[in-house]
Amino acid sequence: MSAIRISTDLLNLPCHQEGLEPNQVTAYYDKWSADYDKALSPETYKGPQIALEEIMCHVPSHLRSTFRVLDVAAGTGIVGVKLAGAGFRFLDAVEPSSGMIKILKEKNVYQNIFQIYMGNNDTMIPPDTYNLVVAVGAMAESHLPINSVDEMISACKPGNKKTGS
Repeated sequence: MSAIRISTDLLNLPCHQEGLEPNQVTAYYDKWSADYDKALSPETYKGPQIALEEIMCHVPSHLRSTFRVLDVAAGTGIVGVKLAGAGFRFLDAVEPSSGMIKILKEKNVYQNIFQIYMGNNDTMIPPDTYNLVVAVGAMAESHLPINSVDEMISACKPGNKKTGS
């Protein structure tokens, strides 16, 4: 197996600088959205596949079509497409970037799309609603603040509110 080389451009993105405001991060993703899927192809970025494999270990196939899933910082919907391909049908997305949302909508896998920057105590996300909340690649410098984890937990249905791998 050969090692995959990730461009240093991807590792040192301007949106990962310390101290950026949410609107600055969102503006960067708006600009990047057209090239995002190409830059984060399965060959260069394994996060979505790793998340899918982990989810598949915990959600039996017979339940996937009934699970409500919230994809936080959904970007262009890479994770949603993988989940839909694995049998998940009730997918909602949280994404602050209008550029990302434009591409995400074209993938036609999400029922509801919340255009918010999670962690700002926005009340758009319904509490006690989701069987599964997933955030892939979202916990980076100047991205989701720590209190967004509380909001993710709040979105989970009672009995599903546990942190895991």
